[in-house]
Amino acid sequence: MENPVDQQRLNEYQNRVSDWIGRQGVWFQFRYAKTIGSRSLWRHFLGLVSKVVPLLIVFGICGFFILKSHFGTPEYREKITNQISEVLGAEEIE
Repeated sequence: MENPVDQQRLNEYQNRVSDWIGRQGVWFQFRYAKTIGSRSLWRHFLGLVSKVVPLLIVFGICGFFILKSHFGTPEYREKITNQISEVLGAEEIE
């Protein structure tokens, strides 16, 4: 049976290595994380996803409001109405 002190030291070492790898860049993690096990790679992947998804949500919300404010203006509506009426040859579009 293994000595509990040795197992504790091994666990502490693995935690320190895992924390150090977590502080490295994304490319480093994906390139070298396979050397420390697939479970750790999965944990790093979930950490990356948990950082990227909220960022994409924030960008999406900001983009929505920016586009809505641009395409919802009366000037844009008038511009589109004029272009459509020119193409269709109509004097007025309802």
